[in-house]
Amino acid sequence: LLHSIIHDITERRQAEMASRESAALVRMAGRMGRLGGWRVKLAEGRVLWSDEVASIHEKPPGYSPSLEEAIAFFAPEGREKIQALFDACVREGRPYDVELEIVTAHGRRVAVHTVASAVRDAGGRVIGVEGAFQDITERRQAEANTRRLLAELTETQRAQLSLIEDHKKAEVEREQLLARTELSRRTLLSVVEDQRRSEAQLGESEERFRRAVLDSPFPIMLHAENGSILQVSNSWCEVTGYTREELPTIAAWTERAFGERKHLVQAEIDRLFGLTHRVAEGDFPVRTKCGDIRTWEFSSAPLGALPDGRRLVISMAIDVTERRAAEKQVQELNVLLEKRVQDRTAQ
Repeated sequence: LLHSIIHDITERRQAEMASRESAALVRMAGRMGRLGGWRVKLAEGRVLWSDEVASIHEKPPGYSPSLEEAIAFFAPEGREKIQALFDACVREGRPYDVELEIVTAHGRRVAVHTVASAVRDAGGRVIGVEGAFQDITERRQAEANTRRLLAELTETQRAQLSLIEDHKKAEVEREQLLARTELSRRTLLSVVEDQRRSEAQLGESEERFRRAVLDSPFPIMLHAENGSILQVSNSWCEVTGYTREELPTIAAWTERAFGERKHLVQAEIDRLFGLTHRVAEGDFPVRTKCGDIRTWEFSSAPLGALPDGRRLVISMAIDVTERRAAEKQVQELNVLLEKRVQDRTAQ
């Protein structure tokens, strides 16, 4: 008998320990997910909050507000809506699922997601309401960051198209670029839509944007106000022969590409950060790694500021060496023809 009693006590303690461990895991999950539960007993007119729901409202554990006080925590613009949803749940047993904002006991606005369903007695009469309550502020912030990134990407695409028009590219090249830009935009929109809930997905979108710059069919450079180069397209490196490791800053670029003229070019680049609109900078002789001098036509546009306050500029270039040489030949030919006409007229 004693052995049986000890065995029963042991099993009971093991069950209690397992129950406590399970409850601890549930509390931990609630804290990590900022998720809790609540219940309203209509006969008592009070709301029972889990500790996590009380924490979201910045109230101490065990706090139990009246129904009116709980409704009053919702922000004024959403209070009428939550009251109507709650009343419909009580009258008709209609569940609800809604995202609103509350104002905590300390005056902070918090975005929340709350769901509820009716509790009925044996006769089917609604005697209470219970549900779940989650702080979704971080998710809302992630969504705002996603929308900001999409706006930045869209603005970058507009700048690219505007610069391409200024360069008067051939129709075939422009159509190809427009097609690539549209494909890139759709891809980015699709990625952003799929990224609403996690920073990891946001990072994937940033990587796609980085690849769009890297794989651009013409030279592109993103550079910041302190002289750092944030991104250089593959075509920039391919045409000049310089590696990305050789171009960490604008100073390194001007030293290699412009030699003795580096200070003049650096001054021109510094003025770009005061731009409020796109500007065509004109032709510049660029020295490649192998010593060749190429003529590049530059254009730049502002892209706003980085999170640390540094202003950002996108610069794009077209290698017009052959075009300028052909134009020079045409000019020389025109001069020669004019001279011949003058000579014949003099005769």
